[in-house]
Amino acid sequence: MGPASLVAGVALLGLTVWWRAAPSSGRTRWWTRVDTTTRAALMVLPGIALMLIAGWPLSTYDREMAEITGDDWKLWFGLVFAVGAVISLWAMLFLPIPALVKPRWFRETTPRRQRTKARTELTDPDTPGARSEKP
Repeated sequence: MGPASLVAGVALLGLTVWWRAAPSSGRTRWWTRVDTTTRAALMVLPGIALMLIAGWPLSTYDREMAEITGDDWKLWFGLVFAVGAVISLWAMLFLPIPALVKPRWFRETTPRRQRTKARTELTDPDTPGARSEKP
């Protein structure tokens, strides 16, 4: 581990942030089709990126030298590493993905959200593009 893990972690985190960005209208992201790739893009890869970023400061920590050099601040990266591990394991164990983790544009594409939107359009005549049930 070293600066390469930091660079790899930042690059992977940047890639996952870009994947979460809303696609052009009429297009979808590659990872939205299968549950496994959805979990990888939303949780596993960002978790691994956090662990890579935290790995370098943690690998350079020396308990005996910390009193002399004042490197105790590096231990805070243990928390970042733990958060990354929990996020990754959560997705790998196929636990339900919390709605807060999903991007807004992706939540709109879920079947549950589409059913709710269709019901609202049918019952609320003031909604733009609403269909009326009366002939």
